[in-house]
Amino acid sequence: MGGSQPAVEMRGITKVYPDGVVALRDVDFTVRKGEVHGLLGENGAGKTTLMRILYGEIEPSRGEIWIFGRRVKFRGPWDAIRQGVYMVYQQFSLVPAFTVLENLILASSSMGRAKLQDVRRKAEKIEREIGLEVPLNARVEELSVGVQQKAEILKALMSEAKILVLDEPTSVLTPIEVRELMKLLSRLREMGITIIFITHKLREAKEITDRITVLRRGRVVKVVETRDVSQEELAKMMVGREITFDITKKAAKVGAPLLVVKDLWVRDDRGLMAVKGVSFELRAGEILSIVGVAGNGQRELVEAIVGIRPVEKGEVVFSGESITQMPPSEVYRRGLVYIPDSRAVGLILDFNVTDNSILTRL
Repeated sequence: MGGSQPAVEMRGITKVYPDGVVALRDVDFTVRKGEVHGLLGENGAGKTTLMRILYGEIEPSRGEIWIFGRRVKFRGPWDAIRQGVYMVYQQFSLVPAFTVLENLILASSSMGRAKLQDVRRKAEKIEREIGLEVPLNARVEELSVGVQQKAEILKALMSEAKILVLDEPTSVLTPIEVRELMKLLSRLREMGITIIFITHKLREAKEITDRITVLRRGRVVKVVETRDVSQEELAKMMVGREITFDITKKAAKVGAPLLVVKDLWVRDDRGLMAVKGVSFELRAGEILSIVGVAGNGQRELVEAIVGIRPVEKGEVVFSGESITQMPPSEVYRRGLVYIPDSRAVGLILDFNVTDNSILTRL
């Protein structure tokens, strides 16, 4: 692990939003050079907010940031990138219709002049050095989520990142892709790159990190050496109480079918068939889980059920009434409500809670 000088020091970071919400309270966060540092906490604990401040995307209300012993004040992510800090978000910042190489050229051009062959040579050199396999000539939209993530990491390394921030990097990956990512992060650590690993998954935090900072409700609960703490102890730090990992469930009392999907076929945004002949029933009082890696038709299926996306073939029945191709407003009025996976889709983020609530009544 690097020398005594930390790669990152964030001192007394506080973030208060204009509406009075306090996202972070006097947070001290230190990352040693060359370590994989876990940033652990429940959803809403302040993990991503803290890293967006580090990345220059939002300003803290007060506090200081030091990078490799030098105090910095980033005006935006471009300043952070120039200082060797790069953040990979859950939602990748790649242009789907561009090839990987075109995305790399676009990113390189934003930091100065870039020639195609120079970018290709540099990308191929990095791939050889770390054993990364990303098809440079393939369109991003044709790649699996795992390969897209590798393209994002390649883009970060192309910018000569010394500090790599990964925001919930395993949330969209298959188990095999998770193992590949862990191997890649180990190789990057061996190369001396400092990694901040944002997660709420205890097993993965234990597997890859050297130290862990736990956040709860915008405050640092504790900083621990990963080898010295159990998953159970981490869970207690995250939520503030004992967590039982053994769950005993009572049998559900289910009623008649409430939602019936019959032989549903739906296209994605590219016009390709994403949902192919799906049928299922959801009964009253029942919780039905639809499981699959991101990009395998789950979003298209749900959007078709609630009327946001057209149905190619098949039928959706709710409370005994066919709602196939019914406008979303009518579906909503009948009591079928959709909560999307992204807040930016379901809410107008510049509006307050009251204003957003009013919109559903219009």
